[in-house]
Order: sequence, then C-alpha cells, then structure tokens
Amino acid sequence: MSVRVRIPAFLQECTGGREVIEGRAGTLADLIADLDRQYPGLGDRILEHGGVRAFLHVFVNDDGVVEPKAAHTTLKDGDEVMILPAIAGG
Repeated sequence: MSVRVRIPAFLQECTGGREVIEGRAGTLADLIADLDRQYPGLGDRILEHGGVRAFLHVFVNDDGVVEPKAAHTTLKDGDEVMILPAIAGG
C-alpha cells in the first residue's frame, strides 16, 4: 500500500529537502513509523507520546484528522497525507 505524504518546509531537513515522500501503512502511526525508518528522526518530529504533536495538523485527502485518535486513522492505497504546522497569532 502506497501513501503520498506532503512534508512542510521545516521538516524537509529530515527528508533531504524532499517535499513529497511515499510510505506504506495501514494506519497513520504505521505510516509515520515507516517514514521514520526511511528518514531517521522524522517520526520524533511528528509524534509525541503516541500522538501527533500539538503544533501540527494532519490531513488525509483534505480532511482534518483530530486527536486523540489521529494515530489510529486508517489509510488506503493512494491516500495523500499532508502535515502542516499550526498557525496562531494575535
């Protein structure tokens, strides 16, 4: 199963500058574990204590994934995952 992942600029240092990478998985947690095997350190930058870090938002096929069950989101062949930093200000 192949899933396409869009990586934000601040995480591209882990992917050798690649904006789009591919991984294999059945759940979002499995995908991130696979990506971490391919790009060591990437998983730690995305997950914290088994969940997606608070300052990141994950979208699967343009639908937002909400914690606490985000890591258990099931992915299908051909899905596209987008990881974006949260934007805040005032």
